[in-house]
Amino acid sequence: MTINSDIQNSISKVLLTALTISGVIAFKAENAQAQSEFQSYRVLVNSDRDGEIEADRELTLREAIAIVNNTLSWSELSPAEQKQVTAINQPEASRIEFDLPAPVKIELLETLPPLFSPGLVIDGSTHPDYDPNYNATVEIPIPIPVVTLTAAEGKNVFRGLTIAGDRIKVKGLSIYGFSQPSSRTDTTPGADIVVGSRLPIQSDLLPYVPDHSPQDVEIIDNWLGLPPDESLNKIPSSFGVWVFDGVNTTIQRNRIYHHGGSGILTSVNAQKTQIIENIIVGNGLRGMPHAIYLEGLIKDSLIADNLICGNDGSGVYLFKPRGQITINNNTIKFNGRRVPSAAVYLIGNEHQVTNNKISWQTGTGVTIAAYPQSDRNLITNNSFSNLEGLSIDLNTRDRVRNPFFKLGDGVNPPRNSRNRKRDTANRAINAPLFLSQDFFLIDGKVNIDGIADPGSKVTLYRVNLGIPKDIKKRSPLASQSKNYGPLSEPLTETIADKNGRFGFTLDNLAPGTIISAIATKSDYGTSEPAHNAVIRSLDGSTPTIERTLTIPQCTTKPVAEISEPPVKLDVPQAVKLSVPNNIHFALDKSTISPASAAVLDLVAAALKEYPVLTIELQGHTDSRASNQYNLALSRRRAIASRDYLLQQGVQAERMTILPLGESQLKKPRNTTLDHAYNRRVEIIFHDLRGVDIIFEEQDRDLQIERTISR
Repeated sequence: MTINSDIQNSISKVLLTALTISGVIAFKAENAQAQSEFQSYRVLVNSDRDGEIEADRELTLREAIAIVNNTLSWSELSPAEQKQVTAINQPEASRIEFDLPAPVKIELLETLPPLFSPGLVIDGSTHPDYDPNYNATVEIPIPIPVVTLTAAEGKNVFRGLTIAGDRIKVKGLSIYGFSQPSSRTDTTPGADIVVGSRLPIQSDLLPYVPDHSPQDVEIIDNWLGLPPDESLNKIPSSFGVWVFDGVNTTIQRNRIYHHGGSGILTSVNAQKTQIIENIIVGNGLRGMPHAIYLEGLIKDSLIADNLICGNDGSGVYLFKPRGQITINNNTIKFNGRRVPSAAVYLIGNEHQVTNNKISWQTGTGVTIAAYPQSDRNLITNNSFSNLEGLSIDLNTRDRVRNPFFKLGDGVNPPRNSRNRKRDTANRAINAPLFLSQDFFLIDGKVNIDGIADPGSKVTLYRVNLGIPKDIKKRSPLASQSKNYGPLSEPLTETIADKNGRFGFTLDNLAPGTIISAIATKSDYGTSEPAHNAVIRSLDGSTPTIERTLTIPQCTTKPVAEISEPPVKLDVPQAVKLSVPNNIHFALDKSTISPASAAVLDLVAAALKEYPVLTIELQGHTDSRASNQYNLALSRRRAIASRDYLLQQGVQAERMTILPLGESQLKKPRNTTLDHAYNRRVEIIFHDLRGVDIIFEEQDRDLQIERTISR
């Protein structure tokens, strides 16, 4: 399969390097202690400084890690520091706690040593000012941290915490600002937390480094990529949690926000990874766009009860994994903001996607690739709405280029040959076929009949068509979605008989109800949706279906009123707002100028005042340079505009990116003035009520290149 460079290039080289040398890197001191010989300590950090380890009056986090790692002895501490350390008789129970004036901001000057003391707990919730009931969101209550770990200003520290030992827990911290490798010799990308002992670790000789995958690691109640004040850090961490090599890692109740790449990713060995009850928002700002990116060994892993919203690509993206995964009871919405993608993209066999709510995706709901072979994937009991593609799309093997690996390849023809059975995901199980596109209510009941693969379970769905007219469809397959789904609400199910016939008799469907269906067979998997059908009354009457307004929103503040009734859809007259809808750029630049920043400030103010507004940032260039170069430049300009608006507090879920390169020149001539007008980002406003809003163009930030006179 050919994978887009935006998805893969950001980590492929570093992963290859890490894999090459991971087998030969080992820290073996001549006097190495066995794992069972670890002396356990309770260490109280009372300093937010970082630097060289030295005997003074305060104990830093770096010194605390050295103590629990048994690389800094009691005798090397000052008397004042010794008061902060208590030996624990129980083995494998070290703790690092915090007691210093709040707020605590530990700014690292260089990467911390890896954590390898088995059973260690680093617990930010021990700080006296930590309140377990003080939450920032309603959807999943995750307490606001008091202790922050970040890189010092001007220091490119590329990892926050590296977990190399068994049963280590990290709890109650805010970790952010850990970016790309700090030198060319570093072989791992930046991340807030990395799990894996076989990573190349830059450190002094250690008395014990395990030579196996860390077991039973817990990452709980942290804010990753997000400061306690919920601001957007100018330098986002590259990734949130990177499970390079760990077994039974639990990632639970974390807020994972605003990373340059994925919020969570796996690489080599991530068996039994549990990703549960996290809020994963606004990730993929720079490179790999997907909220959760899984490859390597992921056998028996689980993604459940998460809120996955406003990320730049897919909510969950699997790339050639080994082993199966269950994706259950997640809310996945408003994703694909920069790269139109499936909400869930699967490669492999025997995955289960069940009971999820998938909506507002700039792509399909679930896409399953046929390469190398993807069978027996069960996609059941989910609800879909407002998609730009099919709810379930089974790719054929030859559809491996853009946009197919992101969006799916559209409706499959009936399976009528052995080759199609082999070459299509889930063995090309046929979608159910209704015997009519219209079914009539008689005495309050309707009979629905169709055909499907014999012995398959047929699930009937209610379809709610609801993509507002002003939502721009960027997928070439989007036009099919109005005839196939979305599968909004499962209604009932039955088994097709030996001849493939199935039927339903229902008394709870109103005239005008649109229906679809899917088929599931254990040997194959789940099918694509059936072509929609409509329930009609004999007299032809159709009741009015009341629509409600859905404002793009990932999370709700606790102080907000969440029990208000839905906002009824109304369509007032056209509104004119004195807000500009474009900014301009210098030649070959994607930097926001001070004049353009002032324009974007007005845009941000309008978006805050009118929560029903969403925007699409369309990047443009002049006609010089190649098409490929200009497309990349227009993407950088759109991203720079989005990044600035993010810094002003505009939510990621309200903005999408569309690079257009030189394809839509505003001024066709070849003068320096025309080129200046063409170097722009246009801000296309959408109102979810269907209002036509008139905005104003501006050119006060125009940047005309200088000509050199001879």
